[in-house]
Amino acid sequence: MSEHLIKKKVAACTIVSRNYAAYAKTLADSLATSNSKIDFYVLLVDIIDLDFEKSSGLKNIVWVENLGIPSFKKMSFKFDILELNTNVKPFFLKKLAGEFDYVFYFDPDIFVFGSLENLIQKLEINTAILTPHIISPIDDNKKPSEIDFLKAGSYNLGFIGVRSCDESIRLLDWWARRCAQIGFNDTRQGLFVDQRFIDLVPSLFEGIVIERSVAYNVAYWNLHERLVAYKGINGVVEVNDLDLVFFHFSGISIDQPTEPRLEISKYQDRSNFANRPDVKPLFDDYRALLESNRHRFFNKISYSFGCFSNGEIINGLSRRVFSMIENEFDGNLDPFDAKGPVYKQFKADGFLKEFSQKTFNTFTVDKKSRSLVFMQFLLRIAFKILGPERYSMLMIYFGYISSIRNQKEILLPKK
Repeated sequence: MSEHLIKKKVAACTIVSRNYAAYAKTLADSLATSNSKIDFYVLLVDIIDLDFEKSSGLKNIVWVENLGIPSFKKMSFKFDILELNTNVKPFFLKKLAGEFDYVFYFDPDIFVFGSLENLIQKLEINTAILTPHIISPIDDNKKPSEIDFLKAGSYNLGFIGVRSCDESIRLLDWWARRCAQIGFNDTRQGLFVDQRFIDLVPSLFEGIVIERSVAYNVAYWNLHERLVAYKGINGVVEVNDLDLVFFHFSGISIDQPTEPRLEISKYQDRSNFANRPDVKPLFDDYRALLESNRHRFFNKISYSFGCFSNGEIINGLSRRVFSMIENEFDGNLDPFDAKGPVYKQFKADGFLKEFSQKTFNTFTVDKKSRSLVFMQFLLRIAFKILGPERYSMLMIYFGYISSIRNQKEILLPKK
């Protein structure tokens, strides 16, 4: 590594809850091998647990409660674990940008193989670096499609690099406000946690680099345009004849899946080890590293912000309803308090019953299920009764209220 890099203060970071500690450890180890002069920090999104801190094997831990995020208790209640882990990102980056010249964020399920020096050099005269999901069109009928990227965002925020400067602080402040207010996982309303806002960044801020090299952020969404040559987890890895810098194992399972599409990621159906044997050794070795870093142990640790103080599970409906009325409560409110006003109101309104929160999408829905068939039957009746015009109006209304945050008049008619 050159003297140029050694003389600069560079930090890399990731964000996890305790159950993902093995991912953070694996990422940290990869950076220590490939970029040994870069300091690495981990933001832990859980209630402070000093015993865990001592035993986790992680270094440079920052607890989310120590970031000084305004009204954090409310924020940690209204967002689920995915939303909160992503929405605190700009706050963490701003903290590190106050201490380092350059800061790189990586999702915990990334492995860094190569030097980040070229990115640092680009940041010397720029504000931030983004990587697009794809750099070539997709013309098949597989997922993810170009429409999926229109919903989730053009740029993958599993990675971002920023230079400490006035423009980057302005960017991070803007981004943090949006994330804290409306960083929901709600693509039907044009929102996808912290990521969707970043589509606006190249237009709103100066000095934004869109890094198109195939060497960065290789993942399931861009494998159709990248071929990997792999010679071992600590050996030379190439992508399209370039040295691979980092690979993103988004949607991976530590166990060997039986369904082909799950071999590479649960979020896609384009690639598997039969049609992409070039990546199989990469995935096999990465799974082994997660295993050796005690993922099965850490994965059993419960999420601190997942229940009330009495241990009762906070379901997704309660979080969304709270987001509608959070401003009605005092700023110092602890919504997790089972003796407090939030719990009492939600208990009285019937919001707290525990229920299955399965994710239904094109991969998981059973088109022959009795529930789905019955709903389709009811809709056919509705069409016959209402006629095409009023039925179309009903579908538009359904599209609006499909977001729970738009159901205040239904769920809270007295409010």
